[in-house]
Amino acid sequence: MEPVGIEGVSAISAAGVGAAAILEEVLAKRSAIRESPELAALGFKSALVARVEAFAEERWLSGEELAAPRPHRMVLCAARMAIEDAGLGSARGANSALVVGTSSGAMTELVGHLRDPEHAGSREASYFAPMAFAARALGIAGPVQTVSSACASGAIALCLAADLVACGSVDLAIAVGYDAWCDFVHAGFDALGALSPRIPTPFRADRSGLVLGEGAAAVVLRRSAGRRGRLLGAGMSGDARHITAPDREGAGVSRAIRAALADSGRTARDIDLVSAHGTGTVHNDAMESRGIKDALGERAREIPIHTIKPIVGHTLGAAGLIEAVVTLAAMSRRVGPPTLTSDAVDPDCDLDYTTGEPIELPRARTALKLSSGFGGSNAALVLEAP
Repeated sequence: MEPVGIEGVSAISAAGVGAAAILEEVLAKRSAIRESPELAALGFKSALVARVEAFAEERWLSGEELAAPRPHRMVLCAARMAIEDAGLGSARGANSALVVGTSSGAMTELVGHLRDPEHAGSREASYFAPMAFAARALGIAGPVQTVSSACASGAIALCLAADLVACGSVDLAIAVGYDAWCDFVHAGFDALGALSPRIPTPFRADRSGLVLGEGAAAVVLRRSAGRRGRLLGAGMSGDARHITAPDREGAGVSRAIRAALADSGRTARDIDLVSAHGTGTVHNDAMESRGIKDALGERAREIPIHTIKPIVGHTLGAAGLIEAVVTLAAMSRRVGPPTLTSDAVDPDCDLDYTTGEPIELPRARTALKLSSGFGGSNAALVLEAP
């Protein structure tokens, strides 16, 4: 793939709004995960969550837009923030595309309808409704797509949007990843036993699961040098193994990494930083470590690896993009973010997970971002700092 310029970025999370603000929380190891009295009263095994507090939506939305369902507002806010960050007045026209990635879509509206058939949001409950809402508001008349590949959705949306730009189908593409917290989704993860009763400890022997978050992020792509960086290449794979559990040997992750390196024309020696999926679940962290080692060889033990999920929670479809833009912000500052986790070493996860303080990376330029999801979806992005 020809490198694609990243002109503008945005991020909305429980830890802050904007990549720079989130990075500050990551560097300070300040988690936005909190206990929810409502969830505790309902008897869930875990009552922890990372919810986005109110922010100045009225700056990005107006009129009837402010009354739209929460998932719709998150997508449109993230897109408009990234457009402004790119220094663009608008993204209108047939030469612009919008690709949206989500795990749960407008599940909040579907649940509302199931609980009350008269719930007005039933018309907005489809997976593509937030994308359609944002496309109309932005005036995007080119390709519009929604992709749902579980927790790899945001990263895959970026892959697909970049392809549209690289092949010349459009001049500009906006990739958005989002998911709004939903009690129904929380109940599903709780039933699977995937939720942790405490802040997650990724890649450590005492890890006990993930904590759900919510958020959105967007990236504006063009054929350019990239004000915020460049996407050099991307790779995707499927485990073809199980409806939820990953391939425990990490073969799918390894294939995605190898494909991304080949697509970018880079090798393992070129990678300076890895942003891992790092959910904090027993099997995901072990298989991801195996996949990294298989794809990167001996270089895997020399590269600092981090995950920000103990800070922002697992934001599902937003995770890949939020983590990608925070990684770009870290690379721009030539710093390797730390991972908020414990000291309980796991021999199955024996790489450098930067569990101490932030590390200086004075010559770092290139990062690898990994995402995985239920059903065996995997994505890898090779990112270059400006």
